[in-house]
Amino acid sequence: MNQIQMQAAKRVMIEWLKHPQELGREPEQIRYAGTFDLYGMHYYLFKYKRARMGKWLLGVSGGYAGNELENCGHVYSEMQEYQEETAKEDAIVLIETVRAYWKEQAERGEQQKENAGTFLAFVLMEKPFWDKEAFREQLKEVWGIEETASEDFGEADRLKQEMIDLEGELEDLEGELDALELELARLEQMLEEAISEKDDEQRDGEQEAEEETAENIEEFAQSEDWAKRAHRKEGAKAIERLEELEKTQKGRILDWKAYIEEKKAERRPLAWEEHSEEDWTEDGWRGAGWEREMEESEDMLVFHYGGAIVSIALMPGPVPNEEAENHAQRNFRWPDAEKTVERHEAHLMVAILDGMMPVVEAGELLVKILTLCCQLPETLGVYMNETVYQPELYLQMAEMLHQGMFPVLNLVWIGLYQGERGVCGYTCGMRAFGYDEMEVVDSQAEASEVYSFLVDLADFVITEDELLQDGETVGFSEEEKLPITKSRGNVVEGETLKIEFHGES
Repeated sequence: MNQIQMQAAKRVMIEWLKHPQELGREPEQIRYAGTFDLYGMHYYLFKYKRARMGKWLLGVSGGYAGNELENCGHVYSEMQEYQEETAKEDAIVLIETVRAYWKEQAERGEQQKENAGTFLAFVLMEKPFWDKEAFREQLKEVWGIEETASEDFGEADRLKQEMIDLEGELEDLEGELDALELELARLEQMLEEAISEKDDEQRDGEQEAEEETAENIEEFAQSEDWAKRAHRKEGAKAIERLEELEKTQKGRILDWKAYIEEKKAERRPLAWEEHSEEDWTEDGWRGAGWEREMEESEDMLVFHYGGAIVSIALMPGPVPNEEAENHAQRNFRWPDAEKTVERHEAHLMVAILDGMMPVVEAGELLVKILTLCCQLPETLGVYMNETVYQPELYLQMAEMLHQGMFPVLNLVWIGLYQGERGVCGYTCGMRAFGYDEMEVVDSQAEASEVYSFLVDLADFVITEDELLQDGETVGFSEEEKLPITKSRGNVVEGETLKIEFHGES
């Protein structure tokens, strides 16, 4: 047994038990109780006590590949009583519970990311004036953004659906692979039991059984590898075909103009979710041919660019229900925000509807458009992410684009406030990229440290496509392991990830 690895597993088990949602402290006693292999990894059994006179409880920590000291995250206990005779079987049940949980979390995360890519912002204006043609020219001159031709996207849609179908097949295959792995484990256990139970007189028969079982294992392994390679190869082909099509075809501009005109009359933000599958026909968006039937109005610009739909529309009135005025109070960096916002009499509604454009590029596209909006003489502020940005500061933050860096501060708002026991911070804007919002609660660090930490973490998650999960840890060094807990948001609607950050030690 690898003593160093076992001690590492023990430390991880203790840290897991110390979590507030588990034991909440170190166990009174903890002892090594055995080891076993599963799915090609090492697992360690531990028995521990809550109190000195309490019962021994079962815990498992792993899995470890080879002599590695970092495990795959299968650390768990249901605080059931430790039974030596069934400890291994009970631990395997715990491991399967953890695997099922992480698989579910990963599926939820992927679904959340699939729904990402739509960005919406409101440029608050003192007067309802906008020179659309001059703005179109600025987009082209400053950022090289110009309207692309409208073409049929039917083949791309078909390939995209084909990819979705293949992904479904791959998910089914993963389920089959899990079953195969369980069968392999069962066969291996049968082999071990056969070897231990056979006496010297049955050695010859045992050898035959062992060879037969080994052949079965090899057969399962070969079928598993072959099926997995075959399905992944088909998936790769579909992806290649889709990428080729993206380079040569451009999407049809959807009928957002009519929809925006309708919402303008109602003077309220777009509600993209109101469109359903029934709005699509074999020829595309319902009412195809609108391009020929209606002229583009002077206060509206809608076009397709790089796989995304861009919509910019002038609304002759303030943002309804004093939303902008109320949310302007959140901007701790702009004392006069609320007073300034009260002067707005119109607003530009800017929307990026992600089609095939990568979500990071869609976010950067929004920032490029908003920087030009901020330079309009009528602009008072930019309302998005439940706050209002000062135009001058928004332009300063956007300089990161010219330096080849991701403009995280333009797309994710970092808020700060004083809690009962320390500094608190939160993000607003992560969900547009498909990630959970994050919070730091009652930190003992300085406000500037909390702010910088959340900025760096938001940038890391988005640019590195890092999906943080409940129960994991995160850090910017090998030594830093900050626990993550998912629960109801303190100041952000819905569930958020709470990061236990208390500054540099």
